[in-house]
Amino acid sequence: ERAARSRGQILVIAAFVLTCLGIGLAANIGLFYWHSEQGGQALLSQATQEISGGTAASLAACEGRAQLPNPLGILTAPTIGLRAPVVQGTSDAQLDVAVGHETASALPAGPGTSVLAAHDVTWFTDIDSLAVGQMIDYENPCATYQFRVFRHSVVTAGTPVYASRGDPQLVLVTCWPTNALFLTNKRYVVFASLSRTISNLRADPQASAPASGSLVVPAPAPLLTQAGQVSFPLGVLAITGSPEPSWQESSAPIQLEQSALGEFRAAQTAPVELERNSLAS
Repeated sequence: ERAARSRGQILVIAAFVLTCLGIGLAANIGLFYWHSEQGGQALLSQATQEISGGTAASLAACEGRAQLPNPLGILTAPTIGLRAPVVQGTSDAQLDVAVGHETASALPAGPGTSVLAAHDVTWFTDIDSLAVGQMIDYENPCATYQFRVFRHSVVTAGTPVYASRGDPQLVLVTCWPTNALFLTNKRYVVFASLSRTISNLRADPQASAPASGSLVVPAPAPLLTQAGQVSFPLGVLAITGSPEPSWQESSAPIQLEQSALGEFRAAQTAPVELERNSLAS
């Protein structure tokens, strides 16, 4: 009887310990999902602002003068409801809140193959539902790059991904099965090739106010008066680069413009004069 009572106490204690462990595990999983959701949404908001706002940093990156800010962009797959921020790196700190770019691979939409990884139970839980021919979009402040899925497979962890020699390719990687709450030795891989590029750059960047110390030169009054007397468009004026601090005003541009305008007017009116002469004769 004493032995039976002792076994009963051990079972009660074991049940209590297992219950506490289960509650702790459930709380840990819930905390992970909450952290992933909150952090991911904050990164999505930041990336959306970069894409729609065209900040100085992102515009400089699009011109090749700087690196794209983090997050790098947004990954979207409409058929599976995926919309995730993409950040640089694939450590737990990155993958807990976003899709991570493998730094040893090409940047998304750059020459070669870009590898993006994510946890199976978060952003990439449904990538096994991506069928061949379906689209994956990667969007950054420079452009929206549309990739078309052409292959998917299950491989052993550590299997190399070879760089493409042709057009840019996108490779999505996650654990297999995609609903596993534990580490596995299998990976699910989706391959997609670049199909279309749509520029996100705007013709009128949001640099409405000049930087401190920059020069703002108003149009000369004679040019404004002359332009007001012409009913047809004169053309488009574009300025590239930065003016020298020691620039000097000159009448040469006005003289050149007057000469070109005279030739333009002659070319516009010559057919009319010829037609009048032929009618008169």
